[in-house]
Amino acid sequence: QMDNLPMGKYIVCAEARLDEDVVQNNCFETIVDRLDNNTLQSGVIAVIAVAMFIVISTILYAIYYRIQSIRRKRREKEFQSKVENIATKEKKMAEAEKCDSYITFSNEPFEERCIM
Repeated sequence: QMDNLPMGKYIVCAEARLDEDVVQNNCFETIVDRLDNNTLQSGVIAVIAVAMFIVISTILYAIYYRIQSIRRKRREKEFQSKVENIATKEKKMAEAEKCDSYITFSNEPFEERCIM
């Protein structure tokens, strides 16, 4: 009995032996149309399992990547708001320290200075 044969044309040969002597031998040709036990071959099962693993892994990676992307955008947004807050504070401090009266000297060795 032979199990799990794929479809195709086969030549089957057999020998009948008695001790070391060949009593009878015969070959015949047969065609296997399909498996009649309604089971898949082991190679087909392996390919399906690998394909399912790849699909599930890809879906899990896509979910992981999306979560990391959302987290990264949130961190960048928080960082941007912190930078904007610091810039606003710096601008207010610079405006508060601005001097209203300047003295300008026409002579070359002197510079413009702020007098408070």
